[in-house]
Amino acid sequence: MRLFRVLFGALVASQVAYSRL
Repeated sequence: MRLFRVLFGALVASQVAYSRL
């Protein structure tokens, strides 16, 4: 499912951004 992949990607990106803070 493309939607799930996009959502997962956004979640990962959010985690990475938060980790960089």
